[in-house]
Amino acid sequence: MGLVRREVTRLASAIQFLTLLPVGWMSAKEEMSLSELRASVRWYPLVGALLGGCLYLVHGLLVLRTSDAVATMVGLTLAILLTGGIHVDGLMDTFDAIGSRRPREQALAIMRDSRIGAIGALVAMLFLLLQAFSAVQLGRLSPLLFVAVWSCSRWSLVLSMQFGPSARGREGLGALFAGQIRRRDLFGSGVICAVLVALTAPPLLAGAMLLWTVAVAWGLTRWFCRRFGGMTGDTYGATLLLTETTLYLFVLIWLGRGGVV
Repeated sequence: MGLVRREVTRLASAIQFLTLLPVGWMSAKEEMSLSELRASVRWYPLVGALLGGCLYLVHGLLVLRTSDAVATMVGLTLAILLTGGIHVDGLMDTFDAIGSRRPREQALAIMRDSRIGAIGALVAMLFLLLQAFSAVQLGRLSPLLFVAVWSCSRWSLVLSMQFGPSARGREGLGALFAGQIRRRDLFGSGVICAVLVALTAPPLLAGAMLLWTVAVAWGLTRWFCRRFGGMTGDTYGATLLLTETTLYLFVLIWLGRGGVV
């Protein structure tokens, strides 16, 4: 397989993993190996940028005929629907397990339970409301920053995969990625994210957003590893959504204090 074709296949794998978009036509016909699946993480920031770009474009079109709030909410809803809401599900399962205050093994079992608990539902509702209000405010100030926020939040997944081990040994989604990311793929994802953020955010803010993403991803991974002994697919989803929400707040605080350059 040629270099270009291989990277296109990896990009398609990243899109399929993080969204519901039908991009099978971009992939090679042969089945992708685990090493290639892990290599696809380098494109996660670009997938985030595509989703953030959808939000930006929808906002730009609708704001001509509606309010900023309506335009942002429609764009945000579309972007979340394109992901299938898998990260929201991960957030709910993670906080159901944390809120149970049970020992590690029992908490992991609760996380696997498909039923939604009260704590998980409440946390998801609060964070989605916080994200919605923050996104509306950002849409009024600088909607292009949606691209930077969504790119960084997907990069946080790659960082989290590097920062922590799997909670279930060789079982589950965590085992596929936790501690299995090659340095060149980690570096590649960082370069892609940095370029995308530099293109869509002022210089100082761009650097601050990248540092914030690293700090939040590291802090959340350490917390989840202490609680569960490692990372799972659900905690990855929670990490992404929490990073995304805090990025909205971070950017708004930055813009509010006049730190736009």
